[in-house]
Amino acid sequence: MSTFFNVAMVQITCDLTNGDFESRKAAQLAKIDRYFHRVLAVNPMVDLLVLPETPVSGYDLPNWHKLAETIPGPTSDYFCTKAQELGKWICPGSIIEKLNDSGDTRNTALLISPVGEIVMRIGKRFVHYPLEPSLRGTDYPVFNIPGGGNVGIMNCADTAVPEVARNLAFNGAEIIINVLCQGFFIGGLRHRVPVAQVRAMENQCYVVAVNQAAPEGLGHSSICDPEGRVLEELGESEAFAIVSLNVDEVRRVRELGSFGCRACFLQLTKDWQAAGGNLDECYRRGLENAPDV
Repeated sequence: MSTFFNVAMVQITCDLTNGDFESRKAAQLAKIDRYFHRVLAVNPMVDLLVLPETPVSGYDLPNWHKLAETIPGPTSDYFCTKAQELGKWICPGSIIEKLNDSGDTRNTALLISPVGEIVMRIGKRFVHYPLEPSLRGTDYPVFNIPGGGNVGIMNCADTAVPEVARNLAFNGAEIIINVLCQGFFIGGLRHRVPVAQVRAMENQCYVVAVNQAAPEGLGHSSICDPEGRVLEELGESEAFAIVSLNVDEVRRVRELGSFGCRACFLQLTKDWQAAGGNLDECYRRGLENAPDV
């Protein structure tokens, strides 16, 4: 019997022109509330609601520290209460987390359970210094959603580094959520969707990539299956889409291979190593010996 898990991508943007930060956050939360209820009116069987990176504050680098808040704090408390009210899993994108009074921050993504508990939190691992003043995350946690599969999270630029998704996959992730605020200036559409496809295909898992809508992001949130096919893709505008993921497809592809052939990344790697090949040779020689850029 197949295991189906219903995921809603909620692609919204944030109005950075609103200089009243509390008013901005209140307006964003009101918008999110409307979208959540609209999604569930369309399909009350949705299991997980996913938002993009920094959907409440906006990815607002000039005002980064002013927008930062603690976790628990007002924004995370809202999402915990909302998850409990709706009885749904929520990935609220990320929050600019205030870590201490010294001004340290982290771009923190969360997974919240239907009883309102924060069950997983990750800091963005690959941060665009000096633009984004966040401390890096360093771990690769995976959480098992009962009846839904093992879930990991990548935050925006994490998806540009293959080893992030690979670590999550090796830790058991069957669904990787990728929250984003990727604008047109970063590679454009021809970059955004193919990266999600490649991360799904090379790790044989679902990738749920939810981006901010235009104008802050380029939109085109997408869900890709374990063989790299695009199951759903949104346009540039604010919108949502619901996709039913068959988690058993991950297990099938990993066991039997993609496209009817024995192309399982784990098995291929084991076969190569047994034959004397070293796929990690590039790391064995040391990153310090890699070409300079």
